[in-house]
Amino acid sequence: SSSSLSSSDEDGDAETEFQLQLDYHHHQNAVYDLAAVIVHSGNASHGHYTTYRRAVSQDQELRDSNTWFYISDETTQRVSQDSVLRSEAYMLFYHKRTVPSPAPSPAPSSPLSAS
Repeated sequence: SSSSLSSSDEDGDAETEFQLQLDYHHHQNAVYDLAAVIVHSGNASHGHYTTYRRAVSQDQELRDSNTWFYISDETTQRVSQDSVLRSEAYMLFYHKRTVPSPAPSPAPSSPLSAS
């Protein structure tokens, strides 16, 4: 299932919406999982970037648990997925995952005409 949330900028004007997963398996045989969210605070001249990063691990259980970390300079802390979805995203990074092609649909049978 895919989750998304809208957030507005500091002025409340613009809205951004992003999803945990983009599903393109019908077109590209791929699903894109949100891997990181970059957040910028400040203005064009001065500011600070922070990151929300999904855990990357060889351990399938950790990878599937939606474990996220907030990273800012020397600080790293575990955060909830809701915190990530509430963030004001500046840039999003997705990881492409190939999925099996859907099975072709059987051709519709044509009704036999009665003579």
